[in-house]
Amino acid sequence: MQHIFVVSLGGALFILVIGGLGIYWLSGYVLRPIRILTQHVTSVDPHNLDQRFPTEGPDDEIRQLTEAFNQMLARLSRMFEQQQRFVSDAAHELRTPLATLRMTLETALANPHASAATYRETMYIFR
Repeated sequence: MQHIFVVSLGGALFILVIGGLGIYWLSGYVLRPIRILTQHVTSVDPHNLDQRFPTEGPDDEIRQLTEAFNQMLARLSRMFEQQQRFVSDAAHELRTPLATLRMTLETALANPHASAATYRETMYIFR
């Protein structure tokens, strides 16, 4: 009787170890696409928003998640381009009035015979 108990306990431990190793391997195999996608996503930065992740494989949740990330990257890329255009246009629009202001002030300051009234008149232009 005790021999059957020891054999049963040994068999149960063997099955638990083999089952645990099998589950560990199977979960690693099943989660591999998520691990690969995670590596791709963490490599994204503002300088490589034009890269897209491969979407081959079965039409499952992982593929849908990958396509969602690709769509998000496309939107982010468009927004960054719009922001860069806005900043460039704003800088261009500000250069002309600032250049005019600087030229007028430098001209007024360069006149050694300018009076306080001349300086006030120059400042009045920019109000």
